Amino acid sequence: DGRLQEFVQEEVFHLRWWTQDGLTGMSPLALAADAIGVSLATQRFAGAFFKNGMRPSGVVEHPQTLTPEARANIERSLAEIYGGYSNAMKVAVLEEGMKWNTTTVSPEEAQFLETRNFQAVDIARIFRVPPHMIGVLDRATNNNIEHQGLEFVTYTLMPWLIRWEKAISR
Repeated sequence: DGRLQEFVQEEVFHLRWWTQDGLTGMSPLALAADAIGVSLATQRFAGAFFKNGMRPSGVVEHPQTLTPEARANIERSLAEIYGGYSNAMKVAVLEEGMKWNTTTVSPEEAQFLETRNFQAVDIARIFRVPPHMIGVLDRATNNNIEHQGLEFVTYTLMPWLIRWEKAISR
């Protein structure tokens, strides 16, 4: 009903995250707002980037100068026939002496993929979750995964279990 109500300490179960003053816990989401914001922006960009499934992996070269109408017709027919996920990897048939010139992945696109991977690890780091537990296995070996699992119990779960015990005792 909008009224303020006071509680005594025994009536409150308070699990603290990181704290600067020893009393008030800080929200992990607030602490990681920038990392989460960058990750969301990267995800939105990826959705827009791959939306039509026809990422220009090459260019069509025509031996003559095209009129705006002819160019629009070629662009439209390529998009209709080869665009979208269901048409990926179809063989393109080119007419009138047109040539297909393959392009490579630009450094910007390669950096974009690395950024997405880094963002996943960055958010996992906030909660002290090792990369292999979120499916990032770039540098994983059986030996270091075993040690990361032990470190997860020691450095992530145990501090939380101790927080729970202390909150219950309070």
